[in-house]
Amino acid sequence: MEAAFAWIGDIIQWFGQWFPRWAIVDTTQGWIKWVGGSKVRTGKHGIVWWWPARTKLLILPIVRDSINCKSQTITLQSGETIFIELVVIYEIGDIEKLAANTAEPIATIADLTMGAGLYVVEGYESWGEMQKQSIRQPRARDSEFYRALKIEVQKALEPYGVTVLNVFLQNKAKCRVLKLVNSQEES
Repeated sequence: MEAAFAWIGDIIQWFGQWFPRWAIVDTTQGWIKWVGGSKVRTGKHGIVWWWPARTKLLILPIVRDSINCKSQTITLQSGETIFIELVVIYEIGDIEKLAANTAEPIATIADLTMGAGLYVVEGYESWGEMQKQSIRQPRARDSEFYRALKIEVQKALEPYGVTVLNVFLQNKAKCRVLKLVNSQEES
C-alpha cells in the first residue's frame, strides 16, 4: 500500500525544490553555494537563503579545528623505518579556495599535511638525528623539527586558504621488521 502512494511524496518533493529554503549558519561555520553550478558565493554566520532547484549549498566549520592524519611508515636515508602519526590544527580563512577547488575539503587538508610531513621526515639521515631535533625544550616555543614541519604544512595548505596553527607528532616510533622463520627468500 505504501508503494502505491510513494508517488505523492515524489511530487511534493519535486514541487518543494521550487521554493526557497534557508539555513542557519552559526559563528563557527562558513558557507559556500554554487548558483547554477558555476557562480560561487561565500559567507559566514547568519541566515542563508537558497533555491534547491538551482543551488548547491555546503556548510563547513571554519574556526580552529584539528585532524588526526593516518599513520605513515617512512624509511629514512639510513635505511631505518619509522612510524609517525601527525595532527594538524588549522583554521579555514578562505572557504572558496578550499571548497570550490577540491572534491573533499577535509580530506585534502589531511592529505597535504601527510605529504608535507613525509617531506620533512625524509630529510633526516637517521632516527637518532630526528629524535635530537624533535625534542621540545622547556620554555622554548618549538624545536627545529616542529618549526620545519609547520612551515612545510603551511606552504602546502596556503593555496587552499587554510592557516596552520600547529602541527605535531601524535606518535613516533622506530619500527622493526621481522622475518618469518619459514618464509621464502625472493631471488
